[in-house]
Amino acid sequence: MKNSGKVTALVILWSAFIMLLTSVPYLAADRTTPAGMKFMGFVNLDPDQNSYLAWTKQSADGKYLFEDKFTTERQTGMFFHPLFLALGKISSISGISVPAVYHASRVFLGFCLLITLYLFSGILWKDTAKRIMFFLLVSLSSGIGWILPPSAYHGGGFFANFGIIPLDLWMDEAITFLALCIRPLFILALINIVGIFWAILAYLKTKKPIWLAVSALLAALLVLIHPHNFPAVLLALVIFTVFSFRDKKTFRPMLGVLAAVLLVSAPPFVYQATLFTVDPVLSAWSSSPAASSNPYSYFICFGILALLALYNAVAANDNSSRRMMMTAWIASILICVYLPLSFQRRLIMGIHIPLCVLSVDALYALKKKYFHGTEAVSLFAIILVFTSISNFRFLWEVMADVKNAPLNHCLFYPEADALDWMDINIPHDKTVLAGPGIGLYIPGRAGNKVFCGHYDQTLSFKNKIEI
Repeated sequence: MKNSGKVTALVILWSAFIMLLTSVPYLAADRTTPAGMKFMGFVNLDPDQNSYLAWTKQSADGKYLFEDKFTTERQTGMFFHPLFLALGKISSISGISVPAVYHASRVFLGFCLLITLYLFSGILWKDTAKRIMFFLLVSLSSGIGWILPPSAYHGGGFFANFGIIPLDLWMDEAITFLALCIRPLFILALINIVGIFWAILAYLKTKKPIWLAVSALLAALLVLIHPHNFPAVLLALVIFTVFSFRDKKTFRPMLGVLAAVLLVSAPPFVYQATLFTVDPVLSAWSSSPAASSNPYSYFICFGILALLALYNAVAANDNSSRRMMMTAWIASILICVYLPLSFQRRLIMGIHIPLCVLSVDALYALKKKYFHGTEAVSLFAIILVFTSISNFRFLWEVMADVKNAPLNHCLFYPEADALDWMDINIPHDKTVLAGPGIGLYIPGRAGNKVFCGHYDQTLSFKNKIEI
């Protein structure tokens, strides 16, 4: 473990392996697409990916501010998003297609997130073994939803009757591996969130103003990238500051952190709040419900990690900034997911990371008390395997879904060719009278606005599909 060069190489190789693993469903889907059909690039039946493509396409067409092209109602066209702006410009400059750039960004950002998580662990522990344990857990662990058969939580299943579902089998906000599989937006948001906590811990350790500035700038960027997560991050900082009240060396700097974060984040927050209030389309879209799940669903989602983190909270005699910061992070998210907000479910993002941190501390506490030598290694290996099965089941299920329900993920070649033809021959400021089938793909592939195309970005969606 003392050979840092070998450890670095292993971290890089493991990150590359994980990103290759997350790409398997896409490669398999492309190979199993029925004859005469074209796989359109997305698994997990996720229409939102096409809205991300639509904004990226607008950037590639030369725009810097975007509009919702899945609806025809009047709007401001003032939506700004750094990620889709950057991806669109890369597509425009390089000549690489928007979908190709978008998918490449998932792999690149995913690799960056994994490297960031390992580097982040360096400010949490000096022990390389602990860092590697955390890295393995955060990149591959999940919950215990794999134990449940589909009949238990679908239709009239026992768990379905109580609103309990295995979130670790579908919700990419909750599990790091699923985010790596599905969505570049969530990956970048996680990099941002980890960067905020990393910078704050570095500031508390070194008192260097540069880290204070970095934390505030990253918080402001988070407001622009994924504003749903800003309330949980801010609340975590408030809780941590309260925890630190008796420690003047931590409490006073944290007051400065809170002031800097609020000050620097205020302009983008005011911009977002004003835009999503004034623009009728964005206002309607932001009010679409994303309700939080039954608490038992979250327990299933995090399973053993939740139990280990709970053990750490109850049994550990540790008042370190690491433990208090991670505890505050978890507490803030658990509070936020049940606040009366339309986007409750989105607020769960990131909780998997501090759960893994506290789990590593808990495993070391158990090792000192109950296990020795190879027993401890075996225990960790068993936990890692047991907690990773849900991720492999997820991979299997999304591959099976593409194979068994190709119409949800593929277009017939004449339809796909028509999108390419429209992109070249129809001005992108024209509106196409299309329904929710082909209409889901037109804005991101051809660049045109559609009458109806997206379940919550098309205003009055249910009324329009009946016309």
